[in-house]
Amino acid sequence: VRGAVSDPAASRTLRLRPVVFTAFAMMVVLAVVFSAFLIVNLSAEEVFRDRERSDAQTEMTWLKDVYRREGLAEIPRHVDRRVRQGWTGQIYGFFDPSGRPLAGKLLAPPHGLEPGGWRRVSAPTAAGSLEFDATAWNAPGGSLLVVGHDLVGARQFERALLFALAGALALVAAAS
Repeated sequence: VRGAVSDPAASRTLRLRPVVFTAFAMMVVLAVVFSAFLIVNLSAEEVFRDRERSDAQTEMTWLKDVYRREGLAEIPRHVDRRVRQGWTGQIYGFFDPSGRPLAGKLLAPPHGLEPGGWRRVSAPTAAGSLEFDATAWNAPGGSLLVVGHDLVGARQFERALLFALAGALALVAAAS
């Protein structure tokens, strides 16, 4: 048969096309799965931070109310009571004008925390340096009240999300 000479290069190209398409499709699916998990992680982190900021600001408002009702001398007693209650993740520190700790778990005020602001800071505790999100209030007379939330809950969620991502990627890889 004339003209029926097979071209080995064309044959090889035809055999590679399904493999290339499958690899491309798998990469697209992996990218979509990874992107979805990234969006969920970023959204959840924002929800965690908003909730923790709200909790800390509520605590700060309550302690300011204690100051208005009972005076500055009662703040350490209330802070220590809150610490003893062991509420998950709450961080407290109350310092005299020279920065000496009067109540709470913090041994020194965190650096770079502006009163009324909310940011990630670190400060020393008896167990070592602690990273947390916090807000602060300069009380009359120069004392400083710090209320914050540790990062344990957010880190646990991140680990669970990474485990789920690894499982999803393993399923996608196994299915292809």
